[in-house]
Amino acid sequence: MSAMTTVAENSVQVSQSESLFRVSTGPLVVTLSREHFNLFQSARLNTVTIIPEGSSAGFAIMTPERKHFVSSRDRNCRIEVENSGEVATLVARGRHVAMPGGRGLCESEGNLLSFHARISFFAGQRYVAVDYDVSNSEEEEGVVVRGIGYAFRVALGLVEQGTVWTAEGEVPLTEEGYNLTYEKPLTGSPPNWIAWHGPNGGLAISLRDMARQAPAALRVRPTGFSVGFYPEINDPGSAVPYLRLGRGETRKHSALFYFLTPEETRREIEGILRGSSLRTR
Repeated sequence: MSAMTTVAENSVQVSQSESLFRVSTGPLVVTLSREHFNLFQSARLNTVTIIPEGSSAGFAIMTPERKHFVSSRDRNCRIEVENSGEVATLVARGRHVAMPGGRGLCESEGNLLSFHARISFFAGQRYVAVDYDVSNSEEEEGVVVRGIGYAFRVALGLVEQGTVWTAEGEVPLTEEGYNLTYEKPLTGSPPNWIAWHGPNGGLAISLRDMARQAPAALRVRPTGFSVGFYPEINDPGSAVPYLRLGRGETRKHSALFYFLTPEETRREIEGILRGSSLRTR
């Protein structure tokens, strides 16, 4: 790999090969695939792997027919280093491409809706800020979808000893997992994050203005996390309608991924995730 940034201690180090970007903040090392953009190809905190290689199909669009279009299948996706130094930002631009058997309004091309993702890393820190925009940039008519999301596996082990943390407390991680969902917008300061924490470390995810921008959902299970930027609600009685994006319309989403050490406490994480300085926009 060839270095692309300074190796100063107060800088994020970014390097690349033909297939990967490698980003190191010091404690956190993340790789991003140049060939199959799935946000985090892998993530390691100190010596502990939190997200294993190839754990996700990337950002996903679900149609009313339950067809899936994902970012990792776009062979024309472009990833660039926008800036580097104390803060390094990588930008990915592409389209969501159909999974095998997928169909949609762009059936001939096999892709649906554009995405623009900004991934920001901070020197010496253990969090990554992600801005993900979905745009109807080419379709002539409105596009209807039933869900927009991102799901991935984790590799922490010792699940039976792990717990789920929320702003409201701590609960055991069961096979069903824990689901934080808002179907209708709420005012005030409702919980907007969940975390999985075990003997080897963990991961917290926060969605900015989650309740005010409802519908939105966060879920953690023993196998991993799912983020519902616009959640696919399977309950027939749900009040969540399908989403229609008119021509030229864009939906903007922001998430924070905070990687946890084994020693971290729930109250420490709660205080950190309340900080507005961790947001990129």
